[in-house]
Amino acid sequence: MKRRELMPELTGAMATLNGTVSRDELIGEKPAFIHFWSVSCHLCKEAMPQVNEFRGRYKDKHNVRSVHMPRSEHDLDIGLVKKTAEEHGIIQPILVNNEHKITCLIPKGSSAISKRAAAA
Repeated sequence: MKRRELMPELTGAMATLNGTVSRDELIGEKPAFIHFWSVSCHLCKEAMPQVNEFRGRYKDKHNVRSVHMPRSEHDLDIGLVKKTAEEHGIIQPILVNNEHKITCLIPKGSSAISKRAAAA
């Protein structure tokens, strides 16, 4: 998203794990970091320790959320998503985006928005 562009409502998840996620929670004084991942993505799993470190280090300064995007039929299993999240220490809310509705809402490379930008 570009500066001063309003963040869309994150609707369309078939399930939410580890709590809820709403646009209102993500816009504010703290920037939002949205981590897109998939259970079948090896690079995603390699990056999870860094995402978890970022989340822990900046929890008071950023809102960290995750969106699971399936890459194959195997990835549609919510039990597998939950198990993988537990194995990799993903404790932030996860939107399970099995129908790719959320992915279409947020332009590639987007990660942050502020309350000031939302109000502009």
